[in-house]
Amino acid sequence: MQIKFKNNDLDNIVSMINDLTIKGASINRARFSVLKLLNNQLEDLNEFKKQLIDQYADKDKEGNPLVEDNQYSFTGGNAIKFQNEFNTLMAEEVKITIDDYSNQFKKLYDYLNSYDKELTGASAYAFGAFLDELEAVGINK
Repeated sequence: MQIKFKNNDLDNIVSMINDLTIKGASINRARFSVLKLLNNQLEDLNEFKKQLIDQYADKDKEGNPLVEDNQYSFTGGNAIKFQNEFNTLMAEEVKITIDDYSNQFKKLYDYLNSYDKELTGASAYAFGAFLDELEAVGINK
């Protein structure tokens, strides 16, 4: 069984799950297992982002990406090339095989369906996207 998310949503989903107020050892173990899988994908995504920065950003004397005013520096058409490739990367879907962790995903899904704390902004969106995808693959059955 595989779940899919857009790369653009992955960081918000990880943050939302990580920030949940959860009591109980069993559900916290389930959260840990789910986060472990999602964080592996997030690390891969961050590596791809780093590769794009290394490819397109201006470099300092040591060959490291140049940062000015807390932003990477791009000259010529490199800013547009970087932004286009970055947008493409973030729009891609990541597929995560959850077969070995389906019980943990089910446990977290059940818990989240009765979660009564307030969620706003990106966390609220991530909450919905996460539950929608779990339902799409039948984890709720």
